[in-house]
Amino acid sequence: MFIVFIVLAGIAFLIMIAGLILLRKSFKWEKVNGTYKYKSSKSLSRKNGTQIKHREIGIQKMKGIMGSFSIKYQIPEFYQKLRSGDRKTIRFSLLLFGGIGFVLCIFLAIGTGLAEGGDPNGWYFIGAVIIFIILVVFLHTRSVKKSNPLKPD
Repeated sequence: MFIVFIVLAGIAFLIMIAGLILLRKSFKWEKVNGTYKYKSSKSLSRKNGTQIKHREIGIQKMKGIMGSFSIKYQIPEFYQKLRSGDRKTIRFSLLLFGGIGFVLCIFLAIGTGLAEGGDPNGWYFIGAVIIFIILVVFLHTRSVKKSNPLKPD
């Protein structure tokens, strides 16, 4: 099974690269050269019964070219555009599902490699992937049901 998951990870990686290549015109490229200030905030922590929000402020020197792209979809809108054949949505779904498939197949390959080698810790990798898939499917179906309530006839 190890070889099967490695081959599937390779195929998923190629699909992800195809999605990136097809979305290359959606990227926004900027030349950066200088010192940039950044802000970030970590999750809340509890201390003495109160919540504290951790903020980070820093300075980073950057030189080169930076690329980014942004796509925002609501789940019903995503499915509607996918059904209608919107090219950008199809390309984004190639990137998304290729990336997710690549990561999951790599973890499954590690888990099956360890399990086939006699290490019982490989089952933890396999179990984590299965739990992740179940959780994502559950949250996705719940989100779809909430956004598309059944209409009475």
